Amino acid sequence: MKNFLRTLTAVFIVTLISCSGNKEKNPEEAASDSLMAAMDTAAYNDFADFKFTFTIANLPSPLDIINTVYTTEVPFDNTLLNPTTNNEKYFSSYKKSVNYGVYGVDMAYIAYYGNKQDLYDYYATARKLAESIGTQETFDRFTDRFEENADKKDSLMVIVDQAYTETDKFLRSNSRLLVASQVIAGAFLESLFISTTLLKDQEPADKYKSSYSKIYEQKLVLNNLIDLFKEFKDKESTALQNDLLALKTVMDTYKDASEINKESLRKISAAVATARNNAIR
Repeated sequence: MKNFLRTLTAVFIVTLISCSGNKEKNPEEAASDSLMAAMDTAAYNDFADFKFTFTIANLPSPLDIINTVYTTEVPFDNTLLNPTTNNEKYFSSYKKSVNYGVYGVDMAYIAYYGNKQDLYDYYATARKLAESIGTQETFDRFTDRFEENADKKDSLMVIVDQAYTETDKFLRSNSRLLVASQVIAGAFLESLFISTTLLKDQEPADKYKSSYSKIYEQKLVLNNLIDLFKEFKDKESTALQNDLLALKTVMDTYKDASEINKESLRKISAAVATARNNAIR
């Protein structure tokens, strides 16, 4: 099972193609960045680091779900994406980090379905967030290789796998555990939101069984994330944990993957939509 962070890089590294350079930050953004650094330092401890390592080691990639849904040939729906215009209202460290994860999964969803213009727009948006959370330099060293292999999916996955290994190392070595955890949470919510929304209105069919199983497997991811966020005491992380707990209440009513169907998906979808919409608003 792939490392969550390394796999998620696939949807962020591509932001380097069309955007470059640093912009001067306004006072509100600068204050947010200072707060982010303080929060990360305060939140970082050995036990949280252990939980983080355990969590990412046991996380199925959110791209696994997107890929599985893609193979069912459910039509693309761009209304499920977090609008790029929302980026302009993300000033807090939490909003920047969690939506960095959200936009990453959005780009993966777009990339699978080949909508080029949307993809370019989301490149630029994710790049801005990468700059704001201080991770863009980690990706820059892979830019040339990525551009040379941008049309070769297999080669691209190798490159981005390496890129996110470096990102993970950077965040942890600089006590950025809170940021890394919030990125994971954003990606988790968006992948589950997209997959459940796409499938909840489909008539039962054998071709959806694999996707249903993938969605059921997210119970383990959810439990690990809830446990991880117990280590963070800031207000926004606590609010996120409460949303995850509400989602857990719904998902825990299902004891086996065979119970995931049209009716149960609608209930799960409603719960995850509440958590996801709280994250992106």
